[in-house]
Amino acid sequence: MSRTERTLAGILAVFAVAIAVLAVRAKRRAPPVAAARQNTGADSVFNVPVRLTAADRIKRAAERAVRVRDMVAASAGATYIDEVLAQSDSTVRHWASSVNAPVHVWVQAPASLAGGRASYADLVREALATWSSAEGIPVRFAATDDSARAPIRVVWTTRFADNRIGLTRIDAINDTIRTSTITIALQRSNGTALGEADIARCALHEVGHLLGLAHTTDSTSIMAAESSRPQLSPRDRATARLLYALPVGSIKAGAVW
Repeated sequence: MSRTERTLAGILAVFAVAIAVLAVRAKRRAPPVAAARQNTGADSVFNVPVRLTAADRIKRAAERAVRVRDMVAASAGATYIDEVLAQSDSTVRHWASSVNAPVHVWVQAPASLAGGRASYADLVREALATWSSAEGIPVRFAATDDSARAPIRVVWTTRFADNRIGLTRIDAINDTIRTSTITIALQRSNGTALGEADIARCALHEVGHLLGLAHTTDSTSIMAAESSRPQLSPRDRATARLLYALPVGSIKAGAVW
């Protein structure tokens, strides 16, 4: 190889190294595709993500809220979803789908309190199974003996100071329910012991709250404030089914999704 050829080869090698360095730097600076898509809208042209403007997001939120309100209006009479939303400031709250990964439930031993019976825990489990087997409710439950790993806890108390016999507290993140505690009394506030039929009705009612339902004025439904029904009504089932067909979040006009 001549001196000229060796010089040209050296120059080409330098260029090759420089190009490789620039390519590595460009790759490091480029955001991952997943991250880029996460910050853009779902719409795309030829699979190229399109960034949404604030006006676009507001418009989409308004359109989505209208669709949800139309679904609610269409259910009038068949459900009491309007009462549920009225008590939640027009906000839909429910669990995420857990068909393939059931939510763990820990039930305290009722016999740990005076008057408690082992059969009461079975009534709670039956209430959970009744609701989760209803058509359109994509939430499944699994019993666990480890209270620390259970997002849902069922505990017992002797009685409440007021007339209630059950209480359900839920915690949600971005309107998706994450944890809940159900407390069931063994006695009425006057000291009268509750029987198995009372515990069964209370458990069905409180699991309805656990799923995101609120009270209804329909006395034929288990979710009436003082229901005497021993089972779910068609409106209970239809309301829960519609609740889980709706996306979580506010349905007020102007709400941002």
